[in-house]
Amino acid sequence: MDRTKRSPKLLLLIITAALFTDLAVYDMVVPFLPQYALPWLSGDSELGLLFAAYPLALIATLPFAGRLMSRVGPRNMALLGGAGLLLTLLLYFFASGRELLFAARLVQGVAGGLTWTAGLSLVAANYPAERRGTALGFTMSGMSLGALVGPPLGGFLFDTLGSQWPFAIVGVWALIVLIGLFALAPPITFQEDLPSSDSWRDKWRPYFKPAVAVVFGAAILSALEPMLPLDLERRLGMSPLTIGLLFGLAALSYGMCAPLAGWIADRVGNQRTMTVGLLACVVTFPLIVLPASITGVAIALVAFGASCSLLLTPTLPEFASICERRGFGSLGYAYSLFNLVYALGMALGPIVSGNLEPHIGLPLTLLVFSLGALCCLPILGRNAGNPNKSEGPANDFFSMPGMTKHAA
Repeated sequence: MDRTKRSPKLLLLIITAALFTDLAVYDMVVPFLPQYALPWLSGDSELGLLFAAYPLALIATLPFAGRLMSRVGPRNMALLGGAGLLLTLLLYFFASGRELLFAARLVQGVAGGLTWTAGLSLVAANYPAERRGTALGFTMSGMSLGALVGPPLGGFLFDTLGSQWPFAIVGVWALIVLIGLFALAPPITFQEDLPSSDSWRDKWRPYFKPAVAVVFGAAILSALEPMLPLDLERRLGMSPLTIGLLFGLAALSYGMCAPLAGWIADRVGNQRTMTVGLLACVVTFPLIVLPASITGVAIALVAFGASCSLLLTPTLPEFASICERRGFGSLGYAYSLFNLVYALGMALGPIVSGNLEPHIGLPLTLLVFSLGALCCLPILGRNAGNPNKSEGPANDFFSMPGMTKHAA
């Protein structure tokens, strides 16, 4: 008997743990990787290439992740992603030059693409449509918690135990998660049902609305990273520690609101919830640079984090619902597209803000982003008043055409 069929909560916990670990490892190295890597690198330019290796590998992997999952199944792909993350930590631990460092970042990017595509697909497949938003919101909380825990954990282990201990200790945890994936993930395969004669554009056109929400949500989140710390330091004299705690507070707000946003989406509709979240982002995003005190900035960032949660969390079940309603494609393809457009938004945000801010200032830059959100509102708001046009039937994915459940 399939153990996860009797207890899907166990699967949800282990997938959330896997996504938490992936984000924690990604953010763990941020405080100390420059110090750890510079002895083997030629300068800041090569350090920049080292940091860029992860997103480049991630973006290169995602277009093929759906096809791979259709062949090997989400369970095996999740195991590959977990094994890749463990290999990443081993490469970091044994690094003795630039080659292993770059290999670690590249493997980590590939592993992230596999883990996120397979993990989200497994959660969506094990929960019916009426509970899918709540479950996927829980996984988003794991992501936020990993981003919150990673930097202080990495800095603490690096400072107190030495340069290799962060990789060794987190490697033990990654191994435990990999064993949990092996024991709890169900053996499901997803098959692509769309005729090969259909173009790529026709294949993914139904995902346009939630993809717009994902790109915009990821862009505004990443747009703050290079600009806001400098503004807070210059305008309010904040220290890096204070700025880091404020960003952590925003991540905590996002993570704590994600299950609630998923619960709301299950009841009023994914598209309605995304529309409300977009409106909330329009209002809260420009307010971040207005307060003249730490308390005011903290309140603004908490409100912004909650708004982003309302915008982004419903996109996860909406991608699954579109796949279900249309009767073609697979969850692997749907969630590889989700991760791809999220990575695109992460890349666009800093580029746009970095080019606008020197010319018009940060307050007007954030206002431009909000005006851009208003332009997206008609796209998301169309048919949002009729949940039947945006929500799929509450069927289990195991009963869908093209998805086969195999015995363990």
